[in-house]
Amino acid sequence: MKHIIVKKIRFEKDGFAIVVAQDDDRHNDVYLGNFPHLSIDAEYTVEVEEKMDPKWGKQYKVLSASHTSTAPANPDDVKRFLLSGAIFGCGPVLAQKIYDAFGDKSLDVIRNDWKQLEQIPGISSKKAQQIHENETHATTSTGLLGIPGVTKAKAEKVFAFYGHDAERILKEDPYQITYDIKGFGFKISDALAMQQPGFSELDPRRIGAAITFVLYELDKEGHCYCAKKKMTERVRELTMAPEELIHQILDEEVKAGRVIIESRSIYARKVYDVECETAKNTIALFKKQSRFSESDATSALQAVGVGNLVEEQKIAVLGAISNNIYAITGGAGCGKTTVINTIAKMWKHLCNDKIVMCAPTGKAARRMTEATGCKAITSARLTMKESEHPQNALIICDEASMLDMWMARDLINVAHKGNNQILFVGDVSQLPPVGAGTFFRDILESEIIKGKKLWMCHRQSGVIAQNANKINKGCKIEDLEFDGTHTKFVYGNTVEAAVKEYKKAVGKYGVENVCLLLPFRQARGTVPATSSANFILRPAYNPNKPRKGCIYADGDRVLNLVNDPENDIANGDVGTVKYSGEDKFVVVMDSGAEITYNHSAEKHFDLAYALTIHKSQGSEYDCVILLLTNAAFIMLERNLVYTAVTRGKKEVIMMGDKKAFAIALHTQKAVKRNTKLIDRMLELM
Repeated sequence: MKHIIVKKIRFEKDGFAIVVAQDDDRHNDVYLGNFPHLSIDAEYTVEVEEKMDPKWGKQYKVLSASHTSTAPANPDDVKRFLLSGAIFGCGPVLAQKIYDAFGDKSLDVIRNDWKQLEQIPGISSKKAQQIHENETHATTSTGLLGIPGVTKAKAEKVFAFYGHDAERILKEDPYQITYDIKGFGFKISDALAMQQPGFSELDPRRIGAAITFVLYELDKEGHCYCAKKKMTERVRELTMAPEELIHQILDEEVKAGRVIIESRSIYARKVYDVECETAKNTIALFKKQSRFSESDATSALQAVGVGNLVEEQKIAVLGAISNNIYAITGGAGCGKTTVINTIAKMWKHLCNDKIVMCAPTGKAARRMTEATGCKAITSARLTMKESEHPQNALIICDEASMLDMWMARDLINVAHKGNNQILFVGDVSQLPPVGAGTFFRDILESEIIKGKKLWMCHRQSGVIAQNANKINKGCKIEDLEFDGTHTKFVYGNTVEAAVKEYKKAVGKYGVENVCLLLPFRQARGTVPATSSANFILRPAYNPNKPRKGCIYADGDRVLNLVNDPENDIANGDVGTVKYSGEDKFVVVMDSGAEITYNHSAEKHFDLAYALTIHKSQGSEYDCVILLLTNAAFIMLERNLVYTAVTRGKKEVIMMGDKKAFAIALHTQKAVKRNTKLIDRMLELM
């Protein structure tokens, strides 16, 4: 263990930092790791591992770090302590106001006379009490923040969830946070437990938490359940526990109701409940008497005019009007927008009830608004407040292939409980959702829920759509049309080569209308990734530098990483930083919404000059540049290329290795996810 004093902060993001610190021998060295309440001159006791970097020389990897003292006894340190963020809910601006009002007596006021805090503008009675209570948690939070992977936001979640009981629960059973709080994996709770006496590697609580963690990780991989053998293998990797003990604890988890075993399929209880509820209410919608008959729909279509609808589009619009739940899928250029607009006109002809349009992301909702002329919102916003749920309406959800089981459940519930009719529209050939399940694909394949696949690609849709449909059908790279204007192929398999094309495109379309698409976010060996691309692109398009203590600079293009239904902002939405400082973080989203966050919200964003193909879903850009190389072999598949190409409106530039594209176009991986949604729907019929 070493005692160090931080002298310089070189980098800080989401709890991780690179600092220059001085040890007791007055040696200044570089330390990399998680530091609770990081600030200049902060003192830590650290457990480190020395490493030699070929470029930067000697460094110390921080395995654990804790404040040598949590709350300062010396009056000279009071201000530094307040501004360090050690007291949750008391950011730097508020901390400065408290210090300006009470000076060196600030901590004494917070601890013993917190009502005085109400004198400060902006501090309510509730906020004053919160600051008082959170100050008492400072010692415990310091221990929590010293664990790798625990950010300040995560530590705040613990104390927000448990309140006064946080310290007791963390001491009695740290593994409880794995069950209770989203975002806390097994490794964090395990690190907490191993710091305390009374916990062994074979502790039943440890094995039980590992089982739950493994099942929730499978949810992130798209699966609702797993087989016993796979679950056992993963738990053994985490805990090194014998198979017999894992199976014994599994039985106890089942008895406790935290795990469900159904025909050899193992579910986390919450995931099982979501799948069952989705199936139940989907079938309830299906069985409910339709509001309008096929005859009503036919009359409405005649009244609004058939226009240029082809036969398959006519079938789709009639089915959408005459069924409580319906699904329409089709590729680029197949006329899905025309179908949606016709359905909206038919609904308005038949009744005065409202039409609610939504999509999984803000980008997709904005596109839907532009295409239909009707205001569309995110699915999360639509389902957020029960008091605002629509009644007797037609709900149209676009980009439905992006819906995971959780969001599908929420939409189906809104439709069912509000006596609404719901239409899902999407492209089943695109990438599956990031979360669990394949709801849209499942309802189309169930042969229970009625739907229509649009096949015909209309000639006026252009060469990009024509290429997309060829890709979807499994063409060869030689079959694609590269006209040099709307589509072209460029050799060059490095990020630097892609950046050159990016700069040309920006000169043509503007930085907001161009996106570089890559399969990976983080570099893996020689595989190009968005992290390295954004590092190169950022200084080329934004001369501003981040202010002290900030991650982003004014003018940075940023990607939102969390759902924010209150502001109708979804994970994957893109915007531009208007202001980033220690007092606030302001982003103007591409939708036009200007959102003001606390400074700490910076960690919920990433740079967005380059995006992963998954994150680009629901978006459209005037120009997209897709870089694929042989090094990305594990990700090379047809629907990845198809999804990327369909993001481009005016120009699509494919670049990299032609062999990589040939492999991708030839590879059609089966979208097989562990879900029993179709089986459950059939059982309910």
